[in-house]
Amino acid sequence: MKMNILKSKSIINTLITALIVAFMVGISQITNQKEIIFPEISAIAIGMIIAPKRAWQTNKILVVGLVSICTVIGLFIAIFLPFPKWINMLIAYILAQIILIFSKTSFAPMISATVLPVLLETKSIIYPISAFLLSLIIAAIVELLEKLNLKDKEKYIPLALPSKADYINTIIRSIIAGLMFFIALKFKFNFSVAPPLIVAFTEFSKIECKARTHPVKAVLLIFLCSFAGALSRGILCQLLNLPLTVAAIFAIILSAILIYSFKLYLPPAGALAILAMIIPQASLYIYPIQILVSAALLMIIALVIFRKNHKIPIFQNNKLKKPKLSP
Repeated sequence: MKMNILKSKSIINTLITALIVAFMVGISQITNQKEIIFPEISAIAIGMIIAPKRAWQTNKILVVGLVSICTVIGLFIAIFLPFPKWINMLIAYILAQIILIFSKTSFAPMISATVLPVLLETKSIIYPISAFLLSLIIAAIVELLEKLNLKDKEKYIPLALPSKADYINTIIRSIIAGLMFFIALKFKFNFSVAPPLIVAFTEFSKIECKARTHPVKAVLLIFLCSFAGALSRGILCQLLNLPLTVAAIFAIILSAILIYSFKLYLPPAGALAILAMIIPQASLYIYPIQILVSAALLMIIALVIFRKNHKIPIFQNNKLKKPKLSP
């Protein structure tokens, strides 16, 4: 009986997420405004609606507020800063990390909200307006689901203010990201620094990140979701000439099925499925390969550099720990 209830909730939550994505992409197609498509909305929906427990230590008001602030900052950087794109992306990433650690939340999607407009060279105010309204819709839906007892209410416990280690990790992450931005843009591997991947890297660098204990599964999930997005668009739009909205619906449903199957609720994976809807069509088939290579590299870097007591989490084993000596 309990299993049937869980399955019913999973189906309902997946359909709700698909409807949110369909609404976003559909409005974009009707108005011919590409900036309306904010891939991170699918990540937020996965973390707030599909995941059994909220993926981040935050609340609904902060989600809307942080998305709004970061999209505006990213837009301003894209419009006003005269530096090369990789430097602008690095500035956006650093600012997003600073906001993240001082927001007393773990709401990492704000990083993508800041970096994406810089990568895409967005100049339209429609981008932050769309992100605000869509995140507001998600917040309202979560509130409704809680009242209908389809989602458990979760208390937001503000995180501690940054420690010295947080600053050091931020600097290290920024150096790594800066190098990747420079190399990726110089050699035209733009998708290897797709903002959802940078979000994933930020999460991977945290010792408590669950994905670190299943690194192969996490990388595979990210790849398969990006592949699901590219495949959906390739078959449904290019071969069958169906609307992009249909492809986006299929992509997010396939991603949800993968997430449930892997039992690994990794929001950036869903964002990468929807990002496939707005990349150049000519790049559609190389997109998942770049995502796979970059995700694997970022996971390895995170496991090697961001360690606790100089022990890589995947090699830790309780059976191998030395027994404590009695006095």
